[in-house]
Amino acid sequence: MNFFNNLKVGNKIITGYLAILLLMIGMVAMLVFSLNNLTKDFTFLVEHDLPVLANAHQLAKLLVDMETGERGFLITGKDEFLEPFQNGMAQFNTLIEFEKKRVSDNLAQVAVLEKIERLHNEWIQVAAKPEIAKRREANQATVSAESLQEMLKTGLGKGILDELRGVLDKMEVSTKQNDLESIILILKIAKDMLDQETGQRGFMSTGEDRFLEPYHNGQAQLAKNIKALRTRLVDDSEQLALLKQVESLAFKWIEKAAKPEINARREMNANPVTMAYVSAMIQAGTGKALIDQIRTQFDTFIQTENELNTQRSDEAKQDVFLARTLSLGLTLGSLLIGLLLGISISRSITRPLGKLTDMGNKMLAGDMKQIADIQTYNDINQITSRQDEMGEIGRTYDALARYFRTVIEDIVQISQGIAKGNLRVTPQAEYKGDFVQIKQALETALSNLRLVTEDIVQVSQGLAAGNLRVKPTAEYGGDFLKIKQALETTMSDLSQVIEDIVQVSKGLAEAGQNVTVQAEYRGDFIQIKNALEMAAAKLAEATALNAIQNWLKTGQTQLNEKIRGEQAVMTLAKNIITFLTTYLEAQVGVFYLLEEGERAKGFAQGKEEMSDRVRLKLVASYAYTQRKGMTNEFKIGEGLIGQAALEKQRIIVNEVPEDYIHIQSGLGEAVPQNLIVIPFIYENTVKGVIEIGSFHAITEIQLEFLDQVMPNIGIAVNTADSRTKMQALLYQ
Repeated sequence: MNFFNNLKVGNKIITGYLAILLLMIGMVAMLVFSLNNLTKDFTFLVEHDLPVLANAHQLAKLLVDMETGERGFLITGKDEFLEPFQNGMAQFNTLIEFEKKRVSDNLAQVAVLEKIERLHNEWIQVAAKPEIAKRREANQATVSAESLQEMLKTGLGKGILDELRGVLDKMEVSTKQNDLESIILILKIAKDMLDQETGQRGFMSTGEDRFLEPYHNGQAQLAKNIKALRTRLVDDSEQLALLKQVESLAFKWIEKAAKPEINARREMNANPVTMAYVSAMIQAGTGKALIDQIRTQFDTFIQTENELNTQRSDEAKQDVFLARTLSLGLTLGSLLIGLLLGISISRSITRPLGKLTDMGNKMLAGDMKQIADIQTYNDINQITSRQDEMGEIGRTYDALARYFRTVIEDIVQISQGIAKGNLRVTPQAEYKGDFVQIKQALETALSNLRLVTEDIVQVSQGLAAGNLRVKPTAEYGGDFLKIKQALETTMSDLSQVIEDIVQVSKGLAEAGQNVTVQAEYRGDFIQIKNALEMAAAKLAEATALNAIQNWLKTGQTQLNEKIRGEQAVMTLAKNIITFLTTYLEAQVGVFYLLEEGERAKGFAQGKEEMSDRVRLKLVASYAYTQRKGMTNEFKIGEGLIGQAALEKQRIIVNEVPEDYIHIQSGLGEAVPQNLIVIPFIYENTVKGVIEIGSFHAITEIQLEFLDQVMPNIGIAVNTADSRTKMQALLYQ
């Protein structure tokens, strides 16, 4: 504590500030680390896990479609039932390859997919195709499956399911991107309906009750997931309405299509002739065993992905809990340490100041005996023993108080002599510094004291009344002439200074930026002049800086409004180039976008040998007129547009050739004198280039504005691009 008290006040404040700053830096670092991990977890869940599970369920559905088509053909003998079988064969291998790329970092999952692919091909060659060929031969027989065809409600079940899937797609699109749990529940509802459809179609194709197990389980899970989703969407009336529609369509499909068809299939199972004939055609257990193995592998694959999904979700929850705990703990710790430091610094200053103030008030009340008191002496000694500013103030105060007591006692004995009419009394104490003038004045002015006192009284009364024109009227002799001259000079200087201060204050109050002082200042009054001139200069500088900052912030805010929301890339580009051109008071603007595709990705990843095949295409413009011979697309490195994209740097041209772009209006056309070509980048990847032409030179402030908004434009274009790709993936 003594060490802390001996620190200078400035060092105490700096020490406290550094302690709090270190805590805040640690808190920010930990939070950034936790949030970075959380972002990676959620990004992986959305960009990897969900598409993998969706594709896995799509593959399972294709397998059911193929089996259903094959069984339908075997039962009915009609070629129209082979359509889902043939479509499934066309899509199955493509989706398998896509899925293997998705899970390429997990060798165990890749092995499962390869086994599924092998079993699928074996089922096609060993079971499905021979059974279909055998059924074609049996088509010559008299067995008919018209009764099975009649029991199916033509198009009713499929129409209801298509409508239900459309509503689920609409819910998924309109769900907030950060509401990951709601999106997962929507996907689970879609899977529940797929399980019911799979079980129902499997039973319809084979007549075996084991296929009804996923049908009944799907109904139970559907009700549970709808209830959970309804709880999450309690504040979203639009989503609740869509969810109610999903629930209604699911119930309608069960009552109007699924149950009647299942009941009809049960009646058909009672026909021993037809079912025995079909069973005789199918190879004994070969196709069924392969299908069961494929389903087992699908279940293993999906279960593994779900376990990985659950593990990553748990890790994300732990990161959230850690970030919340660290934020709360470090914040409370910073507040507590800051409070303790503040109290300590405050008490180390206010306590001695309070004691000095108390003794000063006693001195002001004329109690000079306090200096000799034991208690007061101990208080002063506690302060003077310190090595900080308070100690210096205490020692100065102690010396000053003792000196004042000596001087006051001397002045008292002189005053008592004057009161008794003894003008021969002389000062006895040792006077220092300016106090010597008091001794000289006492010694030389006693004879003229009354006259001088009266004159000073009348001058003081004039000043107290605000009369700066009052002048000394008495006859001063000797050194008293200096008092007269000082009074006259002081009155004149005060009058000029006050008038000048009033004039400057009025100018500053009226926001004048060219306010100057007029009076001639001398001595300490020069500080007033410097302060007034500095205030005027600071006001002008602050006004200019505020205007620049307001222009920059207003532009950023208005641009954010233009690019907010879900916009198509073309619409977004048009909004951006229109706003930038008009806000910079330019006359023409063009927006080029890097073409999509593998070649563009190669350039973005630094493969420069591919840049000659990548194009920057004009997608939006403002006041731009296409001229003959001018192209709407550029290679990387071609022209100013391609060069800016290649260097990832802006290019400014101050002397534009006559044959370059023109600005056209109803009165004619002209060439802009100044051009700026600037690329917008997202994560070190060029997304496109903006070109703006103007009659006036591009200012540094306008360049600063463009540098500030280019990252936002890159993010907006990338977000629109990603949204389009995500919708395409979800649609698949």
